[in-house]
Amino acid sequence: TAKKAAETIVLVIDDEGVETLIPELLRGVNDNQASMRRGAAYLIGFLFKNSKLYLADEAPDMMSTLITLLSDTDNATVLAAWEAFSRVVGSVPKEQLPTHIKLVRDAVSTARDKERRRRKGVPVLLPGLCLPKALQPFLPIFQQGLISGSAETKEQAAEGLGELIDVTSEKTLREVVVPITGPLIRILGDRFPWQVKSAILSTLTIIIAKGGLALKPFLPQLQTTFVKCLQDSNRSVRTRAASALGKLSALSTRIDPLVSDLLSMLQVFSILTLYFGKRCNYLCKSNLMLFSVRR
Repeated sequence: TAKKAAETIVLVIDDEGVETLIPELLRGVNDNQASMRRGAAYLIGFLFKNSKLYLADEAPDMMSTLITLLSDTDNATVLAAWEAFSRVVGSVPKEQLPTHIKLVRDAVSTARDKERRRRKGVPVLLPGLCLPKALQPFLPIFQQGLISGSAETKEQAAEGLGELIDVTSEKTLREVVVPITGPLIRILGDRFPWQVKSAILSTLTIIIAKGGLALKPFLPQLQTTFVKCLQDSNRSVRTRAASALGKLSALSTRIDPLVSDLLSMLQVFSILTLYFGKRCNYLCKSNLMLFSVRR
């Protein structure tokens, strides 16, 4: 059959042949016919899974194109693109994965914009991110960036993860909410720049809104972490922590401990402000508020 013939050609191709094959495959996934897009996506996955050639250098273009295809109008093409993307990511050495964060973010943004134009007035979800286990090939890219990357890479990884989750179905997210949330909480507890904390808080807020009761095991940890972030000297971190607490409170059946903590902070702040009186300007009051939270 034509499929078997194509697989045979892909398997016997050498390094020079790859330079010719890759552009043809990329043209195929952009074809007007769904059958051509689907076939090209399948062959990309077959190549990266079965070839003995080193293909990591070819991965970026393939990843970008296949992510964009996750918003395709043909369901079978979407599935073929997701399977191929999984195999391309699997060919990239773990230590190189964080270098692809920006590429993935840009491709997700492109796919999201395509879907938004197609479905005006409704929440945007990528068809490829509504599949079972859809996030599995994406997580290593962002998690590796969060674990081993620089502060800037951690910030990019957290923001990218939030953008990805934003266009993922609730059902798909709940499958992986535990392995996603744990590392984010741990990083918030470490000493990182405010940009990292702010990005993580934003992503956790999205996870809370979509993950719902699947986050129940993390409620105490999240509450403690968010209250601690209210102490931060950076306004963006404090604002996002407050927003996250608001979302979290909707999931909790008992918010008494949270209310007690917050009232205690306000009580100390009121006493300090009363004591210092009119000698305290706006900046002074802000610092007193931080002191009352940190006590």
